[in-house]
Amino acid sequence: GSAASAGSVASAGSATEAGTESLEIRDRWQDRPEDSPFWTKAFTDVIFKRKPASPKRSGNVTFTVPEARIRKDEILAITGSGKMFDDWKKFVQLSPVSAPLWNVTLNVKEPFEYKFVILDAKTRKPKVWESGPNHFFAEVPAKGRMLEIRDVVPEFETKPWRGAGTAIPVFSLRSETSFGVGEFKDLKKLVDWAAKTGQSIIQLLPINDTTMTGTWTDSYPYNANSTFALHPQFIHLPDAWVKADKKFKALQKKLNALPAVDYERVNNEKIRLLKEAFEKVGQEVMSGESYKKFYSANKDWLIPYAAFCVLRDVNGTPEFGEWKSLSEYSETKVKSFCRRHKNETDFYCFVQFCLDAQLKEAVEYAHSKGVAIKGDLPIGISRTSVDAWQYPHLFNLDSQAGAPPDAFSADGQNWGFPTYNWEEMAKDGYAWWKARLKKMSEYFDTFRIDHILGFFRIWEIPVGVKSGLL
Repeated sequence: GSAASAGSVASAGSATEAGTESLEIRDRWQDRPEDSPFWTKAFTDVIFKRKPASPKRSGNVTFTVPEARIRKDEILAITGSGKMFDDWKKFVQLSPVSAPLWNVTLNVKEPFEYKFVILDAKTRKPKVWESGPNHFFAEVPAKGRMLEIRDVVPEFETKPWRGAGTAIPVFSLRSETSFGVGEFKDLKKLVDWAAKTGQSIIQLLPINDTTMTGTWTDSYPYNANSTFALHPQFIHLPDAWVKADKKFKALQKKLNALPAVDYERVNNEKIRLLKEAFEKVGQEVMSGESYKKFYSANKDWLIPYAAFCVLRDVNGTPEFGEWKSLSEYSETKVKSFCRRHKNETDFYCFVQFCLDAQLKEAVEYAHSKGVAIKGDLPIGISRTSVDAWQYPHLFNLDSQAGAPPDAFSADGQNWGFPTYNWEEMAKDGYAWWKARLKKMSEYFDTFRIDHILGFFRIWEIPVGVKSGLL
């Protein structure tokens, strides 16, 4: 349709007219849109996030339309024929509501043709006009009647969105304020750099606790002892009630000066200092409302994890088959064990509380800068993990996952992880997976699934076989 190249811009709200007697909503089934990736949390809540505009006037017709690709420097508007739009010269701004929906309420007095337009937020001039023929609105609602149009989908021929980001393990983010290893707090510095250089996303390697033996072999991030717990190495000690005195600063300086992360020493020193802090403030912290809220929301995995850590320490091994009376998980026995070892298990809960708060603070900071955080979800779990101990029926512990021989590996690959017992998982509606994904979504806006094909097929190798050959 014909249109002016520029014109005035007005805003309209979504409030209904006082005295409305009836509301008719017109909608239709809409297939999965081509731009569905932009409907996800990373875009709606972070990259393209905007504050909803306040309604400024009422009317009798509301247009509610989906459009997820509007950048922060753009505005979605409607224009058309007739007096309401000054014959294509006036653009009425739509307000963002529940992303990716936009709406506008108009006071319609005559039929009109219309199109949606993407405007430049600064100049208020059109950047992209809707393609295809004009829409036509023919019906003027009678007095006391309100009409909401939800069956119109704007069609824009826009350039594909392109974004840049950085993929990095947290342990590599060492700074002067960290303690020999990158920490969650150091993410803020990376976020600042990412925002200044126009990046939209930061992808991290897995951040779950991998402590098994207390040696450098625990440093492999894809072999976690829990798919829920965070790794204590990423904690920022001064924000966990550890006093940054002269001794602390001297050790901090020494560890930070090392050419590479001393995994064993850093983790041992952090646990030592955290235990000292816990002895001083632990019970006070745990009596607070913040901790109680955290504990209540996470106790289903937190209690077994804390018991696992203490049993690992007491027995000197994560091989739970060697834990005598607790070699097989029992909720009753575990709760009894936690009561008898309250101080020790409380410590590990305290550490997780601190880690959770610090990571969420860093993520919130990233969001304030328009940077999304992407996590990494390994397809496998360790056979010496809390998950395997607590839910052995969900895993085929007599098998190992891997990959068959190919051009890159004549013997194939043996990852050592047990495969999933999907039939058992289906019985409770995949509750373990749902809980795992829900926990990850507390921290991440999106995440990579390492070896996503594992959901559909997996190369299964009997326990005892070393290579990927069968």
